[in-house]
Amino acid sequence: MAFDHRDGASGPNPYAPQMGRTFAPLDLTGPLNVLDPARATTLTAWVARLVPGNADWPSAAELDTVNYIDEIVRQAPTLRPVLIGGIDAADAAARSVDGSPFAELAPERQTAILRDIETAGAPAAFS
Repeated sequence: MAFDHRDGASGPNPYAPQMGRTFAPLDLTGPLNVLDPARATTLTAWVARLVPGNADWPSAAELDTVNYIDEIVRQAPTLRPVLIGGIDAADAAARSVDGSPFAELAPERQTAILRDIETAGAPAAFS
């Protein structure tokens, strides 16, 4: 996946300037502004695959990660289509292949779908 650079670093991130100019506090809670509940559920499962937890460390899904991402895209609307497109691609791939929403799949299937959409379904969401 995009965070795994064992095969070499990925190219430059075209979204880095926008993300770098956007600040969101790390302890956000409360209602989401951009994501609807279904997309928030999909993104929660997605971030749990990107940063899984263990006995000593929480997964990204256990933290305020989705609220943080929602706030970033609220402030930087040019990032919204990238995020929404990635979330929708993950859910569509899950429903197409497995007949269930992305969040309801086993972690191994979620990881496989994320790998697939990184290259063919929504590569911009991983840059």
